[in-house]
Amino acid sequence: MFDIAEDNRLKYYLATVPESDRWTLSKLQASPKSKMPPEQQTSLIAKLQAKPDIGHAFLGPSGYGKSTWMYALFLEALDRHDDIDFDHAVVKMENRYQPVVFVHAAELLDQIEAWKYREGPHPILTVQRIDRMRQLGVKFSVFVDEFEKIRKSPFRMEQSYNLLEAMYRARDYCQLVIAGNLTKADLDDRNQYLEGTYRRIEALTTPRFWECGGK
Repeated sequence: MFDIAEDNRLKYYLATVPESDRWTLSKLQASPKSKMPPEQQTSLIAKLQAKPDIGHAFLGPSGYGKSTWMYALFLEALDRHDDIDFDHAVVKMENRYQPVVFVHAAELLDQIEAWKYREGPHPILTVQRIDRMRQLGVKFSVFVDEFEKIRKSPFRMEQSYNLLEAMYRARDYCQLVIAGNLTKADLDDRNQYLEGTYRRIEALTTPRFWECGGK
């Protein structure tokens, strides 16, 4: 892991992850604060540690540790790439991709909508950037938290589906890790997400499609 204060990956990690969730994957352990039984936590953590570079969907109510697991996998993904890929200070991402992205779903859709109407900078993740990484054969990881908080406007539903479709086209190169306080049934609800959203997420995260607890 990074040990240089000037490392851009480290800066990105520290700016993204709350101090209480800064666990390396190797040191994750069952927490008494989680609603998930300790033995289930231990089993899940072992599976994350065994294959940290594959897709996961963590679904269910709050209190199960979904974001903590994502943050640990995020750190692993950052460590798989060169520091130069994360130098925001030199290039402001106008014409380049970033191979590891951690973003909250509503924030990403805010960025896309503002960019579309020329009211904001280029979003951190777009269909064009995903397609470019696929064309170049770049392995990349996308972490999307709080997927349930996307405002359900037609534009945002379409944009979220388009991103998933682009990741599906790039599935040989893409690791998707997604979390939300929702269920599989929510993802398959046409009033909340476009038809095909559930199938794309399932395809990108199978067999690591976790549904914790119940509503």
